[in-house]
Amino acid sequence: MCCGTALADESSRHHTRPHFALTAVRDERAEAVPTANRTWADHATVSRDDIPGELIGRGHEGKYAMRKIVNAIPVRRKPGDILEGAPMKPLAADQVTGVWGTLLLPVEGRGDIVWDRLAGQLDVLLASGVDGIYAHGTAGEFHTLDEAEFDRVNAVLAGRCEAAGLPYQIGASHPATPVMLDRIRRAAALRPGAVQVILPDWVPLSDDEVVRFLVGAAETAGDVPLVLYNPPHAKTQVPPPLLGRVAAEVPRLVGVKMAGGDAAWYAAMADAVPRLSIFVPGHLLASGLARGAHGSYSNVAAMSPRGAVAWYRLMTTDPAAAADVERRVGEFFVRHVAPLRARRLSNPALDKFLATVGDWADIGVTLRWPASSAPVDAVEPARADAHRLLPELFPA
Repeated sequence: MCCGTALADESSRHHTRPHFALTAVRDERAEAVPTANRTWADHATVSRDDIPGELIGRGHEGKYAMRKIVNAIPVRRKPGDILEGAPMKPLAADQVTGVWGTLLLPVEGRGDIVWDRLAGQLDVLLASGVDGIYAHGTAGEFHTLDEAEFDRVNAVLAGRCEAAGLPYQIGASHPATPVMLDRIRRAAALRPGAVQVILPDWVPLSDDEVVRFLVGAAETAGDVPLVLYNPPHAKTQVPPPLLGRVAAEVPRLVGVKMAGGDAAWYAAMADAVPRLSIFVPGHLLASGLARGAHGSYSNVAAMSPRGAVAWYRLMTTDPAAAADVERRVGEFFVRHVAPLRARRLSNPALDKFLATVGDWADIGVTLRWPASSAPVDAVEPARADAHRLLPELFPA
């Protein structure tokens, strides 16, 4: 068993991704609206506190332009308008690597998002040393967001990541295909490193339908790359041969997130999609990296972003020690995560539980209505075990 001091603290690591300055343009046509009357049906707003120098795009004569609102007045934005950010270099597959942290929704009541806590969480992630940040994965409860909330989360993420020079991805997934395509369009307008998508999920798709959808998604995203989320609970599973066909027909696909597999699965993936970035669950990253994975949209980073980064560095310097950490992560999951899963709690509930155990930001266990949340009284025993079993994940 290795000790916590065996892992270097990577929180001060600098990222070298090009950083683009934002252009300040005051939109004199913007209409002030009462903040008390904010509804998506009428308008949506981005407030001064959402992001540094709020980003908002407004449609005008068929074109979309970036706006940095320099006053404190909320701005009217109608459905279909695009939030647009500063340009960034699209990520190539070999740049989608390492440990990526996710934004989790801090909520209260029946699911109201607490925006200042979301921004505070993002600031901690930016300082943690993660290789990138993404929004609207499963843990981000993307399926519960209305379109105004979706855009506002994106604005917070884009503004802060661009200012910090850290790569970011935006999940544009939605169960309804037309809504997902519109989310892809609006997400791509922000110029993230990549846009993440799922497959349409009400009925299983044929192979031809999988290819047809991803071709259309790539056309909608333009020159912004795609990452496919294909978790075990997706109705349509994409095996390596089909993924190879997709990669051949969708050159803008740069990566996938999947559950991983045995040695035969990794060998099949290497044969079928040698150019793609393969991401696997965070708690299996040490064994996955040894078999050919490239990184993780990490549930371990949900518990401890800095610890997940330190563990990833250990995988590259001492694979045997990193494998032992994975064994102990598995032991922790058996003790504290599996019983919650047995109670049919969802993956978002488990990720928020892990974040609350890690206590690195003010997130909380509460999910949006009507989902069930992890019990608060399960947190302290899990926290004590996490620090005892996994000191490497909690660097001083």
